[in-house]
Parts: sequence; C-alpha cells; structure tokens
Amino acid sequence: MRYILYLSIFLFSSCTIVKVATLPVKVGIKTAEITGKITYNILTYPIPKGPKMEGIASWYGPGFYGRRTASGEIYTGDDFTAAHNSLPLNTYVRVLNLENGKSVIVRINDRGPFVKGRIIDLSYAAAKKIDMIEKGTARVRLTIISKP
Repeated sequence: MRYILYLSIFLFSSCTIVKVATLPVKVGIKTAEITGKITYNILTYPIPKGPKMEGIASWYGPGFYGRRTASGEIYTGDDFTAAHNSLPLNTYVRVLNLENGKSVIVRINDRGPFVKGRIIDLSYAAAKKIDMIEKGTARVRLTIISKP
C-alpha cells in the first residue's frame, strides 16, 4: 500500500497543465506537495509585437495530397493547417479573410508559399471555411494566437 502512495505522489507531482490563451500566452504549472496542497505557478511568455501581417493567401491544390510537410506530417487537406515562411512550426494563427470577414484558426506545419506576394498557404479545409476556394486567393490578416 505504501508503494502505491509513493507512486501516486510521484506521478501527480510532475503533472503539467498548459492553457492556451490569447496574447500573451499564459502557462500554468501545477505543483503538489507531499501534504496534498496543490499550487499553481502562472508564467507569462509575451509574444513579440510587430507589424500586422496582411497580404494574399492561397491554398494547397490537390497535387500536394499525400506529400510530407516540413513538420513531417502527411498532407491530406482535411486539417486546419497552413504553410508560412518564417513562423515557427506548430504556431497557431487566426486567418481573417478581409474580403468577407470570415476567419479560421490554423496550425503552421509547413514552409511556403513560394509564390512572390503571398504570405500563407492554407489547407483545403481552412480555405473552404473562409470561402476562398473558388477564387483561389484572398486578402487576409494573420494574428498569432500562440507559439510553441
């Protein structure tokens, strides 16, 4: 019985809870003492502010289905993902279509676009959500939600 108690204290004392929030990102680290008292230490990681990212978005065509992304994932078009040239992989970004006001949150999992004047390539699912499939491109504003 004593071993189960020690094992449970060990397991629960090393738990970490991460809360994704709007800017700045807050991370709560849960700590437990042997007395059973639980405390939360909140750490704030500010995301650097810079110029707003606005420009032209495009979307991945069917020729990319089944290929590996820069993160190593296989692209299917069904997930809300995107390619960006400089944001860290696994960054979450809100993409606002400035032409119709619709928005979607995507995770950066690839590099690109490689066409001059474009700032992001969206997956088929993300592009469909903001109604840019037919036109192929749209003027968008990017807002960083969280960085890895």
